[in-house]
Amino acid sequence: MRKRTTGQMTKIVLLVSFIILIGRLLYTAIAAIPHHQEKQLSAQEQHIRQPLNSPRDNASETQ
Repeated sequence: MRKRTTGQMTKIVLLVSFIILIGRLLYTAIAAIPHHQEKQLSAQEQHIRQPLNSPRDNASETQ
């Protein structure tokens, strides 16, 4: 009878651990989406802000 109770407790502990693991995975996946989108937007803005010709190129054209 004792082995049966121990086996049930083991299954319960593993089930709870699995549920916590899945919850953490979902939480990080959901939180990563806006972070990734914000990072992409920031990279695009930096690319747009950079001039096509660098200041060194402009200086050589005027001489």
